[in-house]
Amino acid sequence: SKSYMPRGFLEYFTGITVPEWLVFGPVPIIIAMGLHYYPFAFLLISGALSSIDSQLEESGEVLGASRLKILRRITFPIVLPALTSAVLLAFARSIGTFGTPAILGLPARYTLISTQIYSFLGTGRDSQGYILAIILMFMSFVGLGLNYRLIGSRKSFTTIGGKGSKHSPVKLGKWKIPITIIVLVFLVVVAIFPLVLIGWSSVMLNMGDFSLSNFSLQYWIGESSRAYADGAPGVLRHAEVLGALKNSVSLAVIGGILTGLVGMAIGYVVVKERGKWLSQSLEQLSFVPMLIPSIVFGSIYLALFSKANWFIPSLYGTFALLIVVTIGKQLPYTARSGVS
Repeated sequence: SKSYMPRGFLEYFTGITVPEWLVFGPVPIIIAMGLHYYPFAFLLISGALSSIDSQLEESGEVLGASRLKILRRITFPIVLPALTSAVLLAFARSIGTFGTPAILGLPARYTLISTQIYSFLGTGRDSQGYILAIILMFMSFVGLGLNYRLIGSRKSFTTIGGKGSKHSPVKLGKWKIPITIIVLVFLVVVAIFPLVLIGWSSVMLNMGDFSLSNFSLQYWIGESSRAYADGAPGVLRHAEVLGALKNSVSLAVIGGILTGLVGMAIGYVVVKERGKWLSQSLEQLSFVPMLIPSIVFGSIYLALFSKANWFIPSLYGTFALLIVVTIGKQLPYTARSGVS
């Protein structure tokens, strides 16, 4: 519950106590994941908007249509496939997200399929976890499959003409300043403020106290003290943290190199054998990991390598298993780079 949580930024400076349902549970999860995945919508919709020939809108104005009617009858139908695609992609990605639901949901005992899978696997109920993993993977496949069908139908919205498309800026008039302010506030709240706040929190000696007198580098470079962090030294002096940093860098470097080599090999075969069944099979199979949510992907490899079976060795708890998982999960990106 929120009773053990220190005061947040808003409560400290305004005295406003944020209700618990806005801190833990479905509402903060939806807000956080919406802000995290909105770039999908921005990239897809902005691309669709940039491809609209302004002559279509100008023709509507010549025929006497209002700005609202032009948006409703011309602009919106053209960007509708991109909007729907963004919704489906966000659905397919968010359905298997684990981190945000775990941090914001579990303290309020609010579970999703991803956190339930983790709970089952962590308590020895592997079979139940794998069943949920299959269900989650199916839901993700459905979302991405619908998106693929939608993208395939976008040719219905293609306009054909003898001249290149023309783009003209829209004059916002009296709405220019309000829209600019709204966009700037949104960017500050979504992008800048969280980075500032997390940096600020890292130099706070006591959580919940945002005063300048509470600033300290104890948790960065401080020596071991029983008064702070249960006697642990600062992260840059902490042997376990430095070991974790070394492992992370090693995983990124080794995994990145090996994934790049495998992706290059797949790309070479796909290009050289273009049109043959081997090329098509490799190109399609290399994208399967992208369709699988991360929590499900981890469950699959846990089932494969937790115990030695036939020719499959037991890699549970080893660095080698992390390398294998990294190669498998990141393969779609390197394979596509190899093909291009």
